[in-house]
Amino acid sequence: MITGLVIAQNFINAKTRGLENYFNEIWQQSNKVSAICDVLAHQKTDIDPEQALLAGMVHNIGVLPLILRLNKISALNNEPKLLIHVANQVVPKLYPKAGKMILNKWNFSPVIASVAITHNRLERESTGPIDLNDLVLIACELNKMSDFTDNDTIPETFVNSTLFQSCGLIGPKHPLILVI
Repeated sequence: MITGLVIAQNFINAKTRGLENYFNEIWQQSNKVSAICDVLAHQKTDIDPEQALLAGMVHNIGVLPLILRLNKISALNNEPKLLIHVANQVVPKLYPKAGKMILNKWNFSPVIASVAITHNRLERESTGPIDLNDLVLIACELNKMSDFTDNDTIPETFVNSTLFQSCGLIGPKHPLILVI
């Protein structure tokens, strides 16, 4: 809980001039993914729900220093459209590695730190029982969906992935049994 509050405080105090919407979307994503992780951990796995909540909260922590760094580039200060364009190009490529470096620096467990790298790799094969990396990846994918119960809104690549199937979210009558 304390770690979550410290991270929240860092996000809130960040100077994100020109990238406020970008920052708010990432913050909301972090909150939603952590909530989904908690629910999945409680309902579908033996993973500690508190660990799942924390992993969901920090999965995208690498975005923050990149946004802060972009705000320090003077050539972008008076060019809001260019700033957003650069953020859209740079941040998605660099934030996973930046996140893992931050989590390692903050002495998070290797399991939590690895979530920063693996949370967006749907092509990754599951290697046994669902683990924390699998759970956060599934939560990130579920977060992208508007409705967890409508068959038409579930991307086929997600449903067919071994990770999704290993989580036990698929049932004989309902492809996705999840209430959040």
